Amino acid sequence: MLELKVNAIRLARTGRGRARGAWGLLIALFVPSLSIAADAYLACKRQYPGPAEEAKLLACYEEAEKGSDAPFSCKEMYKGDEKKELRLACYSGKLQSPPAPKLSSLWDAWKLGESDLSYTELEPYRPTYLIGRWSSGPNYSPTTPTHPDYTPMNLRKGEAKFQLSYKAELISPKTLPGENSLRLWFAYTQQSNWQILDPNDSRPFRNTNYEPEFILTYRSSTDSASAAKPRLINLGFVHQSNGQSDPGSRSWNRAYLQGGWQLSDNNSLLVRSWLRKSEDLQTDDNPDIKSYAGRADMVWRGSWRGQQYSVLWRNNLERRNKSFVEINVYDPSVSIRNSKLPLFMQITTGYGESLIDYNYRQTTIGFGVTFGSW
Repeated sequence: MLELKVNAIRLARTGRGRARGAWGLLIALFVPSLSIAADAYLACKRQYPGPAEEAKLLACYEEAEKGSDAPFSCKEMYKGDEKKELRLACYSGKLQSPPAPKLSSLWDAWKLGESDLSYTELEPYRPTYLIGRWSSGPNYSPTTPTHPDYTPMNLRKGEAKFQLSYKAELISPKTLPGENSLRLWFAYTQQSNWQILDPNDSRPFRNTNYEPEFILTYRSSTDSASAAKPRLINLGFVHQSNGQSDPGSRSWNRAYLQGGWQLSDNNSLLVRSWLRKSEDLQTDDNPDIKSYAGRADMVWRGSWRGQQYSVLWRNNLERRNKSFVEINVYDPSVSIRNSKLPLFMQITTGYGESLIDYNYRQTTIGFGVTFGSW
């Protein structure tokens, strides 16, 4: 019992990640409630002491846990055959051994196990952040082939930009009979550009993108040793619009296919291509959007020395090539004025930084804070 508490406190003091420290503190605080099952765990250790008996030891631990009033469950925390070692270390009181969860892990990000999620349980989708952003040249007159006339706006190069992005489970793997590899998500992303430095025009919102989508996720592989096999395949339908009236209205609907690869423990890659739902040319607000906002994109996510990175590359796949790049960096160990919100940096360049700027090229850089993992 004492060994478990000491190990938990050691875990909380390690500097290898806040998630690890949080779990250690949680266990250290609630460790008295484990006393009921502690003797049972110790009995399991004595009954199956050898390395060759790990399977029996694990089964014994899991049986002992059923009678425990512990505030967390090792079996629930580390589900699946691929996490047996982590589960065994959890039961054995060696909690300093398991690595902190990788924010770039496709398995964790897309919940590729069989567990059910609550309909009210929101999961991170894309980065959620608030930044102050500077542009190399604002789009004063955003026009399109069907809206060639637009009254020039009085824009400042500096503005606030924020994004909210979450997803929620609609259908779990256990809902479908005989199928444990499919999960249906509803995702929503909202991105706004706010001219907060323009008091003469009442600090207006220049543009807001609304982006709901349905995503059917298929767990295509559980082989963590192979980076060549896609870990998941997503089939999605997404609507994106900015809610403005003509001539500022922009919108499109797409169906896409996306593959996801876990390149290593700290690196993942998502590759996506889409088809746009055709619209009447006379009523289409942005008939040439595919030539600027693209036909495909890739997202790489990784971590290095505690910092988290993501790089988005979008391309039109045409001879007259046009692309867009977005680089996001955040460091969980650095916060803004002790706010405990991690420092976030974003750099973009190319076409389509926002929907109203889909056919306009600019470079932006911004600094601020991020909320939650992504």
